[in-house]
Amino acid sequence: MRSDDPITADADAILLIDNDWSSAADWDARKALAQEKLERLLSGERRVAIVPTAAPAGGWSAALPRFETAGAARQRLGVLSPRPWSPDYAAVAQHLAGLRNTGQAGSITYITNGIDHGEAATLIDALKQTPAVDIIALKHARLAQIAIAAVKSTAQGFDILLLRTDGQGPQNVVVAITDRTGTVLARMPAAFERGAARLDVSIEVMPQVRSRVARLAIEGARHAGATYIFDARAQRPLVGLVAQSGAALVQPLQTPDYYLSRALQPFANLQRGEVTALLKQDVSVLLLPDQARLPEAQEDAVLAWVQRGGLLLRFAGPNMFAADTVREDALLPAGLRAQPRIIGGALSWSKAQPLAEFAADSPFYGVALAQDIAVEQHALMRSGATAQAQIWARLVDGAPLVSARSAGTGTLVLFHTSANATWSNLALSGTFVEMLQRILELSVPDAGRDSVVSDAMMLTRALTAKGTLAAATSNDGSGQLPPIAKSVLLKTAAGPLYPPGIYEGQRSVLSLNLASAAGPLTPRTQLYPLQEAASGLPYRSVDGPQERSLAAPLFTALLCLAFIDMVVTLLLNGTLLRRPSIPRFQRGTAALVVLLASACLIHPQLATAQTEVTADLAENVRLACLETGSAQVDALCLNGINALSQQLNMRTSVLTGSAQLITPGRDDLGLFPLIYWPVVDGAKDISRQGYASLQKYFSNGGMLVLDLGISLPGKAGFDMQLPAPQALADIRRNMSLPPLETVTSEHVLTHSFYILKTYPGRRGRGTVWVEAGGQELGAAVSPIVIGAVDWLSAWASVRSALPGYAKGDGRDGELAMRFGINLVMYALTGTYKADQVHLPALLERVGRGD
Repeated sequence: MRSDDPITADADAILLIDNDWSSAADWDARKALAQEKLERLLSGERRVAIVPTAAPAGGWSAALPRFETAGAARQRLGVLSPRPWSPDYAAVAQHLAGLRNTGQAGSITYITNGIDHGEAATLIDALKQTPAVDIIALKHARLAQIAIAAVKSTAQGFDILLLRTDGQGPQNVVVAITDRTGTVLARMPAAFERGAARLDVSIEVMPQVRSRVARLAIEGARHAGATYIFDARAQRPLVGLVAQSGAALVQPLQTPDYYLSRALQPFANLQRGEVTALLKQDVSVLLLPDQARLPEAQEDAVLAWVQRGGLLLRFAGPNMFAADTVREDALLPAGLRAQPRIIGGALSWSKAQPLAEFAADSPFYGVALAQDIAVEQHALMRSGATAQAQIWARLVDGAPLVSARSAGTGTLVLFHTSANATWSNLALSGTFVEMLQRILELSVPDAGRDSVVSDAMMLTRALTAKGTLAAATSNDGSGQLPPIAKSVLLKTAAGPLYPPGIYEGQRSVLSLNLASAAGPLTPRTQLYPLQEAASGLPYRSVDGPQERSLAAPLFTALLCLAFIDMVVTLLLNGTLLRRPSIPRFQRGTAALVVLLASACLIHPQLATAQTEVTADLAENVRLACLETGSAQVDALCLNGINALSQQLNMRTSVLTGSAQLITPGRDDLGLFPLIYWPVVDGAKDISRQGYASLQKYFSNGGMLVLDLGISLPGKAGFDMQLPAPQALADIRRNMSLPPLETVTSEHVLTHSFYILKTYPGRRGRGTVWVEAGGQELGAAVSPIVIGAVDWLSAWASVRSALPGYAKGDGRDGELAMRFGINLVMYALTGTYKADQVHLPALLERVGRGD
């Protein structure tokens, strides 16, 4: 028994284990350490209580900690697993107090992940009540302590807040968004600075794939805190705003268009135009701000669109009542009176009305009401018309302010006041923005058109502690968990009673994440090192289980004793001295062999495992940039290659990781199918070993893409002669480049994925050179591709506007991106397209020309 183990002879012991979301990443090592400590604690007749810090599913009532004998304690530890929620320090402190009252707890061994999730001082105070305490922190994987604290939808994608414990060094992270099949839709690298505990990351998502987002995760951090599940609220519906006439645009800041566009911009893709044109774009929501009755043909088209599932959102105003057509308008939830009601102003006895609290069956339930909202005019329903529509919002005096009616599978919604400040100041408040956001959620198919917040929601897929989704079952494994009202779910923190995951109702689907407004991970959350809270208690860090196998040392000692016994026996009976026929050097050699064998047993050689970086590169396709020594060029290369990788992930079945900056002669080049080499004068020198590794790389099937146009002035391209700046001259002196020829439309590179005729970059449309003979039937992939048009800048401009570079959304930018995709597909798949093109010739070669 180790002297530093705080174990008394007869007293009961407590084994306290962190099993919250942050422990899942290294749970196997943590559990092995716990099993080792349990065996030490179970020596003699001692009883042990296994106490996890995270509550079991369903709450503590499902499994209260208690002192148990050896067999029961081993069984309890064997079935213990991490939980996808935060620890409950207060409850654990109460359990420790209860155990002290029911037994004689002489020691507590606390196996922790080293994180204080907040209020750990409560637990530490309880630990100090025990005579002997040993706190053991298992060293973490590098990403185990990073979590997602908040995710906010933006016009371009999502803003993400990452958290980690205080006091750590610089650390690189990569966040990625995938769809339901696991296909990466967007990826963004970021980095924590030294000592920083918070990191803001903005990730862009192409509008074409915004509706497919399903999961956000920190790559490499395999725990629930590093995973965020999207639902319909994350999607950006296409909203059509019917443009007003030119006369109304004389004062643009006073028009409903201005207020609606500002309110909807963060949550929707907004398109302006005429009714007919917007319907052709297959919009999800159609906005009619202060619009009189539409012409009959347009009215019929809009009504048919609504019945197919569209959502029509209208706003009252002077124009709606200018013509006496409001009574016959079929695109209203209910009939309106011919004139609006005036409840404020110089000629009115009544005062402007504020909004009443939203009812529990309203989609706006839970939206905070601004205290200064005042409605001076609003459209009144005709008598008896309230029975035809649902009332989503009312004024304090009970008058309807927002009404809705189902039509087919769609919905008609009317704000009875204006979308600008003409009839009320509702459009000037944050309440208006949140109300519009709730309505947009109804336009997403998964959310349902007539979603009601009192819907009974059931957990169908639960988020595991490892950050994956699994079928949800009840605590006893008999079926699903009990339902929960949607109004409760929207304000509930993920925990043992309501686990994180996907909840489904009859008309809606919602996700519950650790990162939510209710918690447990919020922008206000802070993670601290537990060692600070545990000041004054024994605290040590270990790499893993501390047990050592004694088999090898004991066997070595046995061999040494046997050898000594043999030598002594031979000396005593004189046999060793009477056999001069055996050369002395042979006897010495035999003894040396035995000693060396013993030494090998004492110090067994351990196989060197792959490093985390090497294993990651071997499992994922990654493209590389050859380091030039210029910070600007290296950053451009990484930015461009990452943009190309993102497009590859979205457009093809190839899944690539973030680009790597490599140095020949130091890094293993064979892990990369393609290396991009920005050839610039003044780059740092490449060693002889570096050139040798590059030569070996492309000789064994790798592809080098040499770009000579990064630092050339103006437009540049190849004529019939290869340009030779100083850097290229050095390359040709130190490497044996193959004969080159220009790429023609027959080369497989021009149709490996897209069919291309030009290969533009920032410098224009230059010539591309490849290994000569690559167009012949059966030729291998060209190991060298050379150009001088700066494809990197054209690729990088897709992600951000770079001064002076080609625009990524232009035609040349798109063709440059397609050429980059062809490059990667050519490097990965070789000449399979050439085989298809030349299939008749192949069949003729094997005698099957028919």
